[in-house]
Formats: sequence, structure tokens, C-alpha cells
Amino acid sequence: VGVFLMLLLFLLTKGCFFQCLFLVAVVAHYNLVVIGPGSFMELIWDPAFTAQYPGLISNLTKLILTVLLLPLIMHLIKRLFALWPEERSTIWQIIWIIPALFAVLSFMLGNYTSGKDALTRPVFLIGRCLAAAGCAVTCVLMAKTFREEARHAVMEEHTDLIEKQLTLLEEESKKMADHDRQTNEARQELRQRLSVLKERQEAGDLKGLGVYLGEMTDALPCPPEPICENYAVNAVACHYLGLAQGEQIELDVRLDIPRQTGAVPDMDLCIIVGNLLENALEACRRMKTGERFIRVRSRIQGSYLSFLAENSFDGIWLAENGVYLSRKTIGGASREGIGLSSVRAVCEKYDGQMRIKADSSVFSVTALINMERRTEDL
Repeated sequence: VGVFLMLLLFLLTKGCFFQCLFLVAVVAHYNLVVIGPGSFMELIWDPAFTAQYPGLISNLTKLILTVLLLPLIMHLIKRLFALWPEERSTIWQIIWIIPALFAVLSFMLGNYTSGKDALTRPVFLIGRCLAAAGCAVTCVLMAKTFREEARHAVMEEHTDLIEKQLTLLEEESKKMADHDRQTNEARQELRQRLSVLKERQEAGDLKGLGVYLGEMTDALPCPPEPICENYAVNAVACHYLGLAQGEQIELDVRLDIPRQTGAVPDMDLCIIVGNLLENALEACRRMKTGERFIRVRSRIQGSYLSFLAENSFDGIWLAENGVYLSRKTIGGASREGIGLSSVRAVCEKYDGQMRIKADSSVFSVTALINMERRTEDL
């Protein structure tokens, strides 16, 4: 019967095998916790009463314990599943062993092979209670430990992302400083060349004047064309586009991002643009064959700033409940990539949203934010 019920549970539930195995172990341990005190009370009660009404005391004890313990057990199970809900998590392959071991321990404490005398000892009842409490505490503590490890890994990746963006801004600042220095040097040189032009013009040397003007034109520094007006976003975009250009990836990027973006600070815009470009670059790098391209657009409509990023990829993607999962694992679990989750968080922070679409060869992400208000201000 037990095997049949276990197979029925696996068929009726949509969870993974180890989640079902965990529930079976919990139910087995719960039965021992309820049945044990029932047998204990039945044996220590008045023998004449139990002989006249066999099973009454046992069933009544089980009913009382069920009423008292079942809500607590359900609360603990819900809390545990909330701590680690992902079916792909490695923890489910481990944590089911805990209630199974405690169930075996409870069964051994009953010492059924020694007869009824073993069930009438207080140590039997105390042992069952301690085993039940130990099982619950151990499961919750282990789940919290795995959860904290995963959060720590996520925080480390977020920190690395922020440090990377700050490094890009620092590099772009150095480039701009070099450009300003070159501009100042060019201005000083221009004054000198203007003096030479004036001398040749006064001397009537028109041919030499034309040659000298050509030399001046070629010598003037040509600043790089900015991708957008926003300085910080331009720095991040130039970095990733430079990498993509160096790897012969076709680029088509048009960003309409002003210097002043209302309630949205530059750093949050850098998170969106940086992550969209970095994910697109990584996807193109995974491709073994086919045309590689990255297309990014942004535009302003009223108070909203929208982004559309499209890139080629190898057609391999993972999705679960409408969420696209990263190929990397954190804490043994496959989950939404750090980049996409960061973009989603920024969009939700500014009363916006993010949408993802993928087909056999093109992966696209749409992001929308409101530059005039934040979600927490609504």
C-alpha cells in the first residue's frame, strides 16, 4: 500500500522526483510521530477501559495530535519550499534524506521487536518528539544555508558587474581627458599655424598657402563619434561595441538617451545598456556557424524610455514558467541570468517592464522605464 501511495504521489504532483521523495519522507515521519503517542496512550490507559473500547484512546490521541500538528507541519513545508522553490536545485537531491533518516531513527526508538513494554517507556515518547523537532529544525537550517550561499553568489556577481561598469567609466574618463589634452595642444598649434598662414598670405604665396591648409586639415584630431548624448551610457556602450567590432560581429546600434534622464540615474541606465550588450555579445560568441549580429535601439516617447536589443544566437535556450534561465548555475540551481534579472529589477523600479522573446535564431529583449517616477514613489 505504501509503495502504491508513493507512486500515486509522484504521478499526481508536478514537482521533481526528489521533491516528491522529500514529501514521502515527511509523511512517513509524521505518521510515526502521530502513531507512536497513540500506541503509548493506549498501553498506559486503564486496561479494563481499553479492553472494553479497543482503539478508542489510540485513535482519539492521534486525532488530537493531527489537529495540533498538521497546521504546523504544513507551515514548515510551505516555508521550506519558499526558501528553495526551484525544482532544479541540488538541495532537493540532498534534503529528502533528512526526514528519511529521522523517520528511521524514530522507528528504531520504538523498538517494536521488544514487544509492548518498549512502547510504555517515557523515553519512547520523548525520543519521538525530539526526532520530530530535530527533523524540522535541520531541514529549515539546511535550506537557509543553501539559500544564503546562493544569495552570496548572486551578490558577488552584482558587485563584479558594478565594478566592471565603474572601470569602464574610468577608462572613458581617461579617454576624454586625453582628448581634451589633444584639443588644447591643437589649439596652441593652430595659433602658430595661423601666424604662418598670415605670413604666406601677405607674401602672396597662394600655392604654398593651399598646401599648408591641406596639411593643417589632415593634422587636426578627429574625435570619436558618440553613440548617445549621455556620457556614462556612451562609455559603457563604446566598450562592448568595441569588443564586438573586434570580433567581426555586425553592429547596428542607435541610442537616443539624453544627458538629463529625470528620476533615472546614469548608473541604472548603464545597468540596462551594459547587460543587454554583454548578454548579446556572449550569445554571439557561443555561435559556431551563421551570421552574428547585434541590433540595439532606444527611443523616448513622452516620459518613457524604451530599449530593444536583438542578437543572433545558437538557438539553445532554457525557460521555466515564462522565465528564461541562464546556462550558468548558482548554488546548484538554474535561474534567470544575473544580467537579465538586473535589467528587470531596474525596469520594475521605474514603473516599467521587461519582455523577452526567442525563436530559432534571434533573441530579443524589450525594456521600458518611466524617467519621471519610481515604483516606490507611487
